[in-house]
Amino acid sequence: MVLSDPKERCQPPLAIQPLHRPSSNWHTLTRRITPKIPFYYGVLTTNIFCRPTCTARLARRINVRYFSTPSAAKAAGYKACLRCKPDDELFIGDAEEVVMKLLDALGKKIRGLNALSKEVGVTKGYLCRVFKSVMGMTIGGLSKIYGPGDPLIVCLDTSQVHPLR
Repeated sequence: MVLSDPKERCQPPLAIQPLHRPSSNWHTLTRRITPKIPFYYGVLTTNIFCRPTCTARLARRINVRYFSTPSAAKAAGYKACLRCKPDDELFIGDAEEVVMKLLDALGKKIRGLNALSKEVGVTKGYLCRVFKSVMGMTIGGLSKIYGPGDPLIVCLDTSQVHPLR
């Protein structure tokens, strides 16, 4: 019995698709939304790399390069942005800090938009805008889902709110 060469039976390797497409990354940058798959972008003209949610002025598309990790950006010769601190994993932005203070105030049973905004130290309008942009729902929507008696736990890795049962 003659066995065929194992190399002949092997299928050609499948082409691996990149996790990030430049068009979807650019869309994420222009909308300033949190990406589903984390990435970083570097600007050729300044040699600085940022998070997609950085509040710095966005560079021209032709000058933007994408990286999957901060170490890849550093290896390419880019320096970390001082505003969004992409090389610091524990850094949270101003918006996320406001939301964490709000959820802490809700945990202390502080109710009413006026009292919450005073506790957090921002205006009512800013509080509502930031909460909706970070959490994807309004403060009123949160109060409808979770009643006043439900304690809240915030999962920082997914930015979702779950009731403690």
